[in-house]
Amino acid sequence: MSGTANRDKAREAERRYRARHLEEVRARQAKWHKENRAKNPEATRKAARDNYVKHRKRIRAQAKKRYDSNPERDRQYSRDYRTHNRERANAIVRKWRKNNPAKAKAIGKSWYLANPDAVHACRKRRRARIACAPINDFTAEQWIALQLAFDHRCAYCDKRCKGRLTQDHVQPLSKGGSHTASNIVPACGPCNSTKHTGPPLRPVQPLLTL
Repeated sequence: MSGTANRDKAREAERRYRARHLEEVRARQAKWHKENRAKNPEATRKAARDNYVKHRKRIRAQAKKRYDSNPERDRQYSRDYRTHNRERANAIVRKWRKNNPAKAKAIGKSWYLANPDAVHACRKRRRARIACAPINDFTAEQWIALQLAFDHRCAYCDKRCKGRLTQDHVQPLSKGGSHTASNIVPACGPCNSTKHTGPPLRPVQPLLTL
């Protein structure tokens, strides 16, 4: 039997063993990485980088296969990682953007065009941050649900304005109001402009269950 055939046979045997003892193998790897990172973290990182450079195509193919089999698991892992390693994750993103400005700009533009509701929500949260709102947690999903709950009608004049409603803060941000579901109602542009930073044009009941 040739050397190539022997290597393929050994790899297949290793894959079968990993499949049968996955948790045990992962526990051993985690223990080894934890012990060796503590001893020589830079050497461990260098070894990982060298291994990635050497086997880039295979590692990327495996990662894509794993992602395609369960994308939500990988997205949740990424969210958890960013939550617990926020500074490091932000530094990685900044470095990548600096090294790939054209690609970063193209990705940002495509996301901007594909997610108008999320962009609108980001702008509103930024405005609330500038106004030092006590609570600033209103999301794009909540805005969609709020419009549906009001049947796409203005909370003040009751006119149906699907796609043209604005967010009105019952207690204005400039007067200490929060950017949260319990302080926001949908309003048409004219009613929102008329109310401005004054009291509601008529009694309204913001939703408390979003």
